[in-house]
Amino acid sequence: MNLTDAIAKLTAIGYQERVQQTEMMTLIEQTLAQKSIAVIEGGTGIGKTFGYLIPLLLKAKDDTYIVIATATVNLQAQLAEIDIPQLQKILGRPIHAEIAKGRRRYVCLSRLYQKDTSQGELLMEQVPLQIETLIENFETRKWDGDKDTLATFVHPQLWQQLTTDAVGCTNRRCAFFEDCPYFKARKRLTDADIIIANHDLLLSDIMMGTGSILPAAEKTTYVIDEAHHFPQKAVQHFSSALSLHNAQEWLDTMIKGTQSIFALTEDNSSLAYTSFVETCQVVKAQLGPIFEWVDTHFEQQQQNQTWLLSENPKTLIEVIHPLILDCKKIFSKCSEVRAKLMEINDINPIANIDQHLAGLGYHIHHSELLYRTFELFCYEEQGDEPPIARWFAIAPDTLQKSKRPNYICHAARISAAPVLAAQFWNRTEQAVILCSATLRSLGKFDDFLQKAGLEFFTKVKTAAFLSPFDYQKSRLHIPFMKTTPQGESSAAHTEELCEILPGILAQQTHGVLVLFTSQRVMSTVYEAMPLEIKQHIFLQGALPKSKLMQHHKAQVDQEHLSIIFGLQSFAEGVDLPGRYCHHVIITKLPFSVPSTPIEKTWVKWLERLGKNSFKHHVLPDTALRLTQYAGRLIRTQEDIGTLTILDRRIVSKFYGKQLLASLPPFRIEVDANPTQLTVEIKNKII
Repeated sequence: MNLTDAIAKLTAIGYQERVQQTEMMTLIEQTLAQKSIAVIEGGTGIGKTFGYLIPLLLKAKDDTYIVIATATVNLQAQLAEIDIPQLQKILGRPIHAEIAKGRRRYVCLSRLYQKDTSQGELLMEQVPLQIETLIENFETRKWDGDKDTLATFVHPQLWQQLTTDAVGCTNRRCAFFEDCPYFKARKRLTDADIIIANHDLLLSDIMMGTGSILPAAEKTTYVIDEAHHFPQKAVQHFSSALSLHNAQEWLDTMIKGTQSIFALTEDNSSLAYTSFVETCQVVKAQLGPIFEWVDTHFEQQQQNQTWLLSENPKTLIEVIHPLILDCKKIFSKCSEVRAKLMEINDINPIANIDQHLAGLGYHIHHSELLYRTFELFCYEEQGDEPPIARWFAIAPDTLQKSKRPNYICHAARISAAPVLAAQFWNRTEQAVILCSATLRSLGKFDDFLQKAGLEFFTKVKTAAFLSPFDYQKSRLHIPFMKTTPQGESSAAHTEELCEILPGILAQQTHGVLVLFTSQRVMSTVYEAMPLEIKQHIFLQGALPKSKLMQHHKAQVDQEHLSIIFGLQSFAEGVDLPGRYCHHVIITKLPFSVPSTPIEKTWVKWLERLGKNSFKHHVLPDTALRLTQYAGRLIRTQEDIGTLTILDRRIVSKFYGKQLLASLPPFRIEVDANPTQLTVEIKNKII
């Protein structure tokens, strides 16, 4: 079957052929054939999911894999439970899709059944009925061991004790290996036509060199859906942080807790253990001066419990840098002991082997965190390479004056581009498709390509397929406002919102979404609303998001006015078609004031390069967010509505035209200044 045949099958059962979707499919076909990278912006309504699924399935090869990575659990479920089964019926061919999840999403049977160990007894004392219920449900096949299919709530702290990670798992040596939910899920992946992962899992696999969690990059065709999240998600993933105080406590715990394990694995355990302890004590001793240095300078430098280092202080680096090698020695020794322990257990089973491995896993994780954080903290950037953001913060649980401060040492790349380029894009040998409804900023892909590490790859193609919706039927209304939410006039703008919103909302009859950029402003405006309006408002935070959406839809279904007051999380990924969202009101242009250490470091870096941070960072980011905000209004071909922006800067400032041009082509109505209008009329009469 070719693409033409597939489209014919779709239209035969009532699917409307969209030119944009067909063009997208053709581009993806070419991308697959050329094994290149396609960066695709697909406007709302073109059918992006089918747009990439159909070409993928038509060109699938037995010797390669297909991995689709999404940003949200909802899209993963939609692909696996709705889109792919639907496509299977249409194309008339079997499609085996599996959702890939991390090990921590599955129960460890060894831990679940550890009722005769000290840890198991502790669990039984805490939640005996819950443990017994889990065991019974698993044994009677009512539960498959997947956290996401649990019928009852399990406290996160308890679940953490019932799962394990790679270093705490005995793999095939485990007595429960054949029934292990995680390894059963892994086995299903090998037979799947499509593996559905999330961005986090893909990034974890990239960090390990690919092929550890998901198939190797060289043999995989990737689709990265909701790709506008991917660069920022990568920044978070490649960052590192550790508590200086907790690290000292952990070293003490490790010294005491590993002596008996060394005795099990070393021919001359006393010498090996003594050397290991000496290394741990050296690291612990050096953590003291680091803590004292931070403690001495923190109060003078910190803002909002955070101290961002403007440059890498040589005195601190001189103390930290020698520790990296010792931290790696601790990590390597713990890993070596774990390997030996498993070898010995194969020949002569060791009592409580799972507990020993779990303990070693804990120490391996913390020693790796220690050396990776310090390594990133001491990294020297080359040339114009994006810098490392370095900062210290006080842990929230130690803010009380009675407690000694617990300083968290943070190190983060402000851009994941170099890592993604070296460890991922350079390794891909099959096609890669990155797609989203919003990838361009100010009409260009430049900002995304730079942040994703793709700007210098010649095999990258970009394409934008516009939405098929008729936006001219809907209007963009910009009322006259006396104030702007800027600088000293911000408070006055909030007051004006309180005055103007009741009149706008009183005219509505269906669903309305009012978007704010500040929790404080949203709460202030909500409290100022008259009772006859307030009774129709659902305030974000008052209910869980899913419940709030349900209540909102129920109100609209009953022909009642329903208004949502929401923040950023309601500006993206919210689908309220038709009457559920007949009017979107944006109270303020979503400028992102650099507030986090990473954003502040990014701005300083741009300025150091002689670039205008507003032009190259703030404005592109704002345009992208504004497009996402506006995207909540028109969700289907039949939708007609109003987008209102209560921020006159979009027509009064030099950048306003750029922001307006980045929005869908609504019919624009700008209210004039009534005072100026009166003067003009008088002049004409005279």
